[in-house]
Amino acid sequence: MKEVIVVGGTDTIFEYLGTIKLNITLVQYKEKITGYQISRATKIILIDEEMSYGEILEQVELEHSRREFDVILTMTENCIDLCSKLKDDLKIEGISKISTGYVRNKYKMRLKFKELGIPTMNFLKVRNKSEIKMFYDDCEVGETILKPLSGTGSEGIVKISGKEDIDSAWSWIGDGTGDLLVEEFVGGSEYSAEGVFVNGKHKLLAITKKYTTGDDKVHIIV
Repeated sequence: MKEVIVVGGTDTIFEYLGTIKLNITLVQYKEKITGYQISRATKIILIDEEMSYGEILEQVELEHSRREFDVILTMTENCIDLCSKLKDDLKIEGISKISTGYVRNKYKMRLKFKELGIPTMNFLKVRNKSEIKMFYDDCEVGETILKPLSGTGSEGIVKISGKEDIDSAWSWIGDGTGDLLVEEFVGGSEYSAEGVFVNGKHKLLAITKKYTTGDDKVHIIV
C-alpha cells in the first residue's frame, strides 16, 4: 500500500482520498485538526506557526525512516511552500520548490506565461506610485488591479477604476510593502482548467466556472 504525506487541508480532502487505498500521514496545524481527520489518518504530525521548518522536517524525516513515503501532496494553497520544501528534502514525488516559485509569485508566473507564449494580461512589477501611474496611462481597458506578488483568496487586492484612485490605493496596500504587481483588469466570467501532469504530459480533468466572493475581499477604491 502506498505511503502518502498530506500537508494541511480539510475533511473534504480525506473524503476523496478515502476512495483510494493509502496509508496517510497527516502534517497538520494544531488548530486545524478535526476528529474526522484523526479517524482517517494512519499517523498525525501536529505542527504550529511557532515551529521552525527545521523542527518540522526533523519530525517528518523520523517518520519517513519508519514508513518510507512514496509521495507528498497538499490541496491547500497556503501549505504549498511547506509541502515543496519537504518534497525536495525527502527526495520523494511531489511539487518541487521550482514549480512552487511560479505558483506562489504572480510576477514570475506572468513572466513564465510570456516565455511559453501563453496569452496573459499586460502587467508590471512596481515599487512606487509613479510606476503605477505610468502603467495606468498605457492601460487601454481603463481599470487595473494592484496586488501583492504572492497571496491567496484575493487578500490585499485593490481595484483602481480611475487615475485619481492611485494615491488611495497606494496608501492602503503599497506603502512600505516592497514590490507589487499591477495588471489590467479582466472582466467577464471566469473559468479554471483543472488538471494534472503525469510523466510530463498534461491531463485535463475538468473545466470549472468560478464564483468570486465579491467585494468583501477585493478593496474597491471609491
